Amino acid sequence: MMHSIQCCVPDATLLPAGIEKLYLADPERVRSQDAVTLHGRERSRDGDTYVWDVDVRDGAGSLVERWAGLTLRAVRKQDGSGPWTPTLLGPYVERRTPAVLPAALRVVIRPDGPGEDGGLATRRRQTAEAVGWMLGGEAGLRYRPDGKPEASGGFAVSAAHGAGVTLAVAGRGVAVACDIEAAAERTETEWADLLGPAGVELAALIAAESGEAPAAAATRVWGALETLAKTGRARGADLVADGAARDDGWVLLRSGRARIATFATALRDRSEPVVLTLLTEEKE
Repeated sequence: MMHSIQCCVPDATLLPAGIEKLYLADPERVRSQDAVTLHGRERSRDGDTYVWDVDVRDGAGSLVERWAGLTLRAVRKQDGSGPWTPTLLGPYVERRTPAVLPAALRVVIRPDGPGEDGGLATRRRQTAEAVGWMLGGEAGLRYRPDGKPEASGGFAVSAAHGAGVTLAVAGRGVAVACDIEAAAERTETEWADLLGPAGVELAALIAAESGEAPAAAATRVWGALETLAKTGRARGADLVADGAARDDGWVLLRSGRARIATFATALRDRSEPVVLTLLTEEKE
């Protein structure tokens, strides 16, 4: 029970602190069950205290046990710098989107399989699987003529492929876009070609204010430009810093109504840092 909920708060250790009601399973009823499925819902959060309701269901979907009002407290919190197992980084980033963007997003990071070729059919299958994880089962994913994915249920979705993973995000009532890039070292000429003069200046400002490596700062700008392109903007459209540098690994940018949050961290088995970029924009 505890271990399954722990995956939803991967940057801290959860310890039980109390429970409102516990409806235990009938031993005779569950004795023949090889496996059960846990369905958890986070009822509330107050700082480091979480309250969950958890249903335990058998293979036929019938309820066999219920934990109502399970109170958990987070201790030994981490700073998010990693290195992360990709599937656990998704919940961590999702929990922080309300603090860095105007709208909360759903976020999934799915590791790509060994030997996958990176072709269009493979990328679309990876996107479908990641969006399915994020929205639950079949998401009715389809593609517009310009290649942008759309999902059923009123969600705007976006996906990106890089650093050996597929990143997918979803939101309601806003346009969304995302990008993920490894922060590889490049020459000044290569960065100038990728970012343009204004982008190079912005990357230098980010590096100076945050104290991070120039490659990571430049990759943040590159990711922001990629997300803006996915929303139909011109490549260098009025991208500026949005507030002072933070001390939690996030750098915030904006372009018009679009708000962009970039996060630098590390993934297991990768030597270079990885930068995730998330964009939301209020619909007209």
